[in-house]
Amino acid sequence: MAGSPTLMPESRFGSTLRRDAWWIEILPIIIVMGGFSIYATLRAFEGKYYEWGPYLSPFYSPLIDPLHHWWPFSPALAFAALVTTTARRFTAPFSSILQPAR
Repeated sequence: MAGSPTLMPESRFGSTLRRDAWWIEILPIIIVMGGFSIYATLRAFEGKYYEWGPYLSPFYSPLIDPLHHWWPFSPALAFAALVTTTARRFTAPFSSILQPAR
């Protein structure tokens, strides 16, 4: 018994079968986290204005080398590398969710 072939509708890049506006719920999260990522990167590369009175920015805590004698880069870059590596490690198992079904 041979069946008739099923024709799949032509799809565009990134299209899904969902008809609701699912991406609107995620949009504020993407904007806020993207904005924070840009801000944190700029502050990390700036290497100044990390102290205010007795307070220290979390990106520079602990204060390793404030005069940059033996570490020429901002300590915040080491923190950013650690956070990025950790985030990728935790999100890697979920990357298969984003792959289209075959």
